[in-house]
Amino acid sequence: MEVSQVNDEIRKYKLAGSVKGTITSKLIYTMLNDLADINSEVQISVTRMSKTLKISEQAIRRSLKALENKGYIKIQNMYHSDGGNAANKYIIK
Repeated sequence: MEVSQVNDEIRKYKLAGSVKGTITSKLIYTMLNDLADINSEVQISVTRMSKTLKISEQAIRRSLKALENKGYIKIQNMYHSDGGNAANKYIIK
């Protein structure tokens, strides 16, 4: 791995370390940052995060709400064309 790649990886962990919250919140924030597009947005379900991270859906929801309350992310509810719920969109601030 090149020095620049190592520095990029270290930056990711520094970012996670700067998040005020639980280790779960830090992990979720890191995941959202890794998955975000160039607009700092990612659409992913709580179920998928839960299965990927092996963390309960309740803990995921609690951490997402805490991240939003602390101003790290914005949660945008999304809907299918028929009005049914879709996976939320998370906007990294």
